[in-house]
Amino acid sequence: MASRTRDAIRAACWTTLFLLGVYLLINGGQTFISDGEIMLQTTARLVDYHTLTLAEEAAAFPQVVRGQGGFLFSPYGVGQPLAAGALYAFGTYVLGMHLLPGALPYNVGRFCALLLPAIATALTGGMLAFWGARLYQSLRIGVVVALLYGLGTLALPYSRFFFSEPLFTCCLVLAGLAIALRSPWGMLLAGLVLGYAVATRIAGVFVLPAFVLYAWLVGQRLKGLVLLGVGLVPGAVLVLLNNWIRFRAIFERGYEGQGFTGNFFEGLAGLLFSPGKSVLLYVPLLLALPLAVWPFARRCKAEAVLIGGLTLVILIYSSLWWIWWGGWGVGAALPRPTDALPDITAWYPAGYTVALAGAGAVCAFANSQCAWHSG
Repeated sequence: MASRTRDAIRAACWTTLFLLGVYLLINGGQTFISDGEIMLQTTARLVDYHTLTLAEEAAAFPQVVRGQGGFLFSPYGVGQPLAAGALYAFGTYVLGMHLLPGALPYNVGRFCALLLPAIATALTGGMLAFWGARLYQSLRIGVVVALLYGLGTLALPYSRFFFSEPLFTCCLVLAGLAIALRSPWGMLLAGLVLGYAVATRIAGVFVLPAFVLYAWLVGQRLKGLVLLGVGLVPGAVLVLLNNWIRFRAIFERGYEGQGFTGNFFEGLAGLLFSPGKSVLLYVPLLLALPLAVWPFARRCKAEAVLIGGLTLVILIYSSLWWIWWGGWGVGAALPRPTDALPDITAWYPAGYTVALAGAGAVCAFANSQCAWHSG
């Protein structure tokens, strides 16, 4: 067992490095969209000036809000700027100032911060390789699952853009894997990363029940669930503190005029069947799920419940979002967590899956070369 675990870890590490190499080759070194630009500016201000306020020049962007004292703030969660802050600080104050003479430190720091989505997506792929190897008792299948996700879904284009979905997805997959380890420390870790997921994207609160149910199904009872809850506390504090700093009100989110007020059936039909926004159009691999779901559920009941719960919840809240199509740009607006875990199930119809994965890889690469949606 120990030898098999070591082999799975080794395979996961190599898979992570391979995916990271691919993402670095196609990385554009830009935010590409104003949402990402505002989060990146927040990152720089947080590191350089220890503040969440933005410079007045940021008023040119629509993705800013006026908060306490009339200052400008990002409306987004603080998780992405905090995570990118370490990369920005390393690029600015280590590489830019000491190791790359003649370079502009800010530009080096900016470039390093923009690598966060690529790193998060590669790590997600590595974790899927490890998890898939455990579920199927096969290193080969685990690696294939990770490559299906990393190269055949929206993970590929999203690795280039400074959206928070890659980090959010990484947190969710890590939480699921930590629970699957069935240990007290795993439950605490799951709580910590789920809390950070919520601090990254507030909609993460909606997926928490799916993880609680998964923990129960794998045998966790009161002690494990308490540890999960304790782990959530730092993330909750981050959310409330971020709200207080910006608005002097812990429950003010900064999304005035935006909410889950859309037509559910219109949004659902659009996300699934729209000729411009359908997630099935951009991720053909998901078409394998109807053939895979029942065999997978018989083998891995708890994981099937988790995947089904996450997919259902994200479909519902994405359909209800007031601008379900995600804005003016090209591309599916459905959040990427619906690509990650379902890929674990897609192995069963193997030949069908390989064909769809090829189509998905072509779609993903094509989409990685264009500007993505603005939502």
